[in-house]
Amino acid sequence: MENSITKNLNSSEKAFFQLHKVKRVVNLEKIGQLKQDIENRQTSLFESSVEMSKIVHKAYKWFKTAESKDARKEHGIELTLAEFGEKGFGYSRSQFNKLKTMGENIEDSSKNWKKEYNDRVKSEREAGENPQLSIEGFNSFVRSEKATGGNSPLAQTRSTSNTKNVFTCTAQANFIEGLTRNFAIRITPNGEVKTSNTQQELQKVVKFIKEAMKSEAQRIAQAELTATETE
Repeated sequence: MENSITKNLNSSEKAFFQLHKVKRVVNLEKIGQLKQDIENRQTSLFESSVEMSKIVHKAYKWFKTAESKDARKEHGIELTLAEFGEKGFGYSRSQFNKLKTMGENIEDSSKNWKKEYNDRVKSEREAGENPQLSIEGFNSFVRSEKATGGNSPLAQTRSTSNTKNVFTCTAQANFIEGLTRNFAIRITPNGEVKTSNTQQELQKVVKFIKEAMKSEAQRIAQAELTATETE
């Protein structure tokens, strides 16, 4: 029985994707079933996307190999990477690239980005936000963390609820002395404070912010003094 992917392939393409060396990385039946699970929400949408991203990343790496090039040439198959993603997975170029990037990050041995991302989302939810686990959110989170080297302990969160906040921030535990778990807080327009953290944890974060602001004020003052002396 054909699935939504195989029915759009011509006979040569079907034969190509049934080759053992190709099925090792692009198993159309498995991909079709996983996509069906995602559409029917049989499993968590995010978790299913994680599994799909691993397959996409593996397929992407194989497509770049000499084995892939030789197999396509041998069977008279001319496929660009975009066409490979569309015919093998049924994804547009944009969708394929997002999953490929996610797969690269998931398999990055330097850090457990999936856990880091889940922890951040959990922290923001505890603060009353409503962020959703998503491919775009995951890739954006990893990109931001890599760009800053993970050295930005405070990050403004974006509310996806209808209620706008006048103040929202999170803090990662490993950057603040004495803080053993992530910190998250938001203040609504009516002054209501939303947080699951304790008063003691709040005090540690406030102390951290005060010291950081004092250090920055001293730096600015010194820079202004230096500028005045050189005039």
